[in-house]
Amino acid sequence: MHSLIIKALAIGLIAAALPRPATAQVADIVLNNGKVITVDERFTIAEAIAIRGPRIIAVGATSELAKFKGPQTQVIDLNGRTVIPGLIDNHAHWIRAAEHNELRWDGVTTRARALELLENRVRDVPPSEWIAVLGGWSEEQFTDDARGFSRDELDRIAPNNPVVLQSVYNHSYLNSAALTAAKIDDRTQDPPGGKIEKASAGMI
Repeated sequence: MHSLIIKALAIGLIAAALPRPATAQVADIVLNNGKVITVDERFTIAEAIAIRGPRIIAVGATSELAKFKGPQTQVIDLNGRTVIPGLIDNHAHWIRAAEHNELRWDGVTTRARALELLENRVRDVPPSEWIAVLGGWSEEQFTDDARGFSRDELDRIAPNNPVVLQSVYNHSYLNSAALTAAKIDDRTQDPPGGKIEKASAGMI
């Protein structure tokens, strides 16, 4: 009898130590029959996704994710629709920190119209006030003359207002008043990662 008890205890301990099959978590939401863009290393496209609380617990084929469904699981049939990851883009444009009442050239299709808008703004603001077009346009959008703006041209339009025209967020055109305000002259060295374009004689 004593030996039987010992054997039974040993069998119980061994059984307890053996790995048990994993039990699938019950999802709060399961999205089925869709096109799930995973954006993993292989850019895998899956059919279904299971969600529990704030976390995705499984991605795969619709049939594979059936085990995550429970009585309270909300099941959504995507009917082939696409699911993409939530995209959170937190960034700032430091040049806008001063909250300029900037001039916009979005959708302006001709260079002539862009200059007209600049001239109108010069008339509407007092001398010395900055006039800025901060991105949202490029020279290529001008169907009449796809080129930038010279310092002399901007000086003729705005001799008393600093003007900065920033194209596609990577280069800018400044008039003399803006160069003076920014303390940029012929002797100014190129900033790290940038370039001040000068004429062959070293003049801005």
